[in-house]
Amino acid sequence: MKLGKLKVEVVYKSTLAHALGIKMTKSNSPNPSRAIEARKKWNRKALNWEKRIRNRSDIVNFESGFERYLKCVEGFLSSETLSYDYSTPAIDVGCGTGAVALCLSKYLSNVYALDISDEMIKIGRRQTGEHGVRFLMGDALSLPFPSSLFQLVCTRGILISHFGTELDELLIYEFSRVLMPAGFVIFDFLTNIDPSEKEIQDKSIYNRNQINSLLVQYGLSLVEYTGETWQRVNAVIGLKKRGV
Repeated sequence: MKLGKLKVEVVYKSTLAHALGIKMTKSNSPNPSRAIEARKKWNRKALNWEKRIRNRSDIVNFESGFERYLKCVEGFLSSETLSYDYSTPAIDVGCGTGAVALCLSKYLSNVYALDISDEMIKIGRRQTGEHGVRFLMGDALSLPFPSSLFQLVCTRGILISHFGTELDELLIYEFSRVLMPAGFVIFDFLTNIDPSEKEIQDKSIYNRNQINSLLVQYGLSLVEYTGETWQRVNAVIGLKKRGV
């Protein structure tokens, strides 16, 4: 697939939201300014992001969520029982500075990485160097790809919790849409927030039943949960059903 130079689009899918029965409010309305503000926010965080995600005492990596997620992905890709075509496209959505994309590129030959922040992408390109990851700027709620393109969609950093329960269906819908039948999605989510954790008070929390319901709703079946039930950041592996 030849992508060419993609123009950044910050369009939220109001028509799709209507079809899914999602009530649009002021906070989640299909207003480009919402994505523009998100881009500004993550551009401000970009300079120190790589250091923060590797710091176990930082709130963005509590419970060593970063290392645990990478271990989950590597375990998945190195499994001897996995039936997987390592040449088919995979994507890291909300890639930040490219840590997960770099991990994917060690196993796969066709890796994309998407983020809304151009500053994150600049760092990501430097980080991955000669590993051949193709970075592009775009919106996770409106992925600039045709349907059924990827065999693996990854996202780390509780991306689903950033969007909130009013938009999480759009996110899972997009993951499912760009996955080919029998493709996999791996993402992490947040189950609880302590009142003292001011930086993440606006994030949404989910239990495993809620995550499973979202998967099923959009043609995905549960393969595995990682982590212990007492841990607040856990990852889930889902499989897109054939014929969806």
